[in-house]
Amino acid sequence: MVVMRTVESKSWVSGRSRCDHCHKQLSWYDMVPIFSYLLYRGRSRCCHKPLSIQYPIVELLVGALFVWWIAVGAFFFRLASHPLATLQPLYWLLVGVVLIMIAASDAFYGLIPTRYVYFGVATTLIYRLILITGGAYHWADLGESVATAVGAYLFFYSLRKMTLGKGMGEGDEVLALLIGLILGWPKTLLGIWGGFVLGAVVGVLALMTGKKKFGQTLPFAPFMVLGLLLTLLWGEKILHYWG
Repeated sequence: MVVMRTVESKSWVSGRSRCDHCHKQLSWYDMVPIFSYLLYRGRSRCCHKPLSIQYPIVELLVGALFVWWIAVGAFFFRLASHPLATLQPLYWLLVGVVLIMIAASDAFYGLIPTRYVYFGVATTLIYRLILITGGAYHWADLGESVATAVGAYLFFYSLRKMTLGKGMGEGDEVLALLIGLILGWPKTLLGIWGGFVLGAVVGVLALMTGKKKFGQTLPFAPFMVLGLLLTLLWGEKILHYWG
């Protein structure tokens, strides 16, 4: 709902949800995540027209994020001192939701709402500053992350200029800023490289299957977010192996 209303420049704070086709107001049982989509076999209950596949995909991703956060997060969240023990998991949950919204917006609508990215940047900076006051982070680390973020932004900015805006969009370079701030150095290189590799593989498969033609673009944000995720989970091991 947040993704769709942001793209359509509508408020996601007020107003009731309506059918995509006949615009009839939806009831609560029409919007139960995943279940309603399966129950109505991917169609609207009121007019029986097909619903976008984005609904179950986004719902599954958010559900998976919460499952990971509860079940696996204990191995990822390692700041034991109060209030950092609470702040760290809340930060990663919030950033995870933001990244899903960014990836979904680009995948289904071909645009990256920069307000999501800037919110992620501001949240990350505030989080890091709080970590510094708690002794779990250092000013030098923050400076390195900021420099890496600016470098990632300039790299994508250069790509957009060199391709005259046909290869990259403005949203990609802003997203690179957030990725650089989250991953720091040298993980940002790994995350961006992983995004390019994943995008290339999917692009080749799309050409081979006829889903895309030469000259057509792919939304790149989902691959950037996936590269970020893989680096967060296994970046240390990969860099250690390469080193």
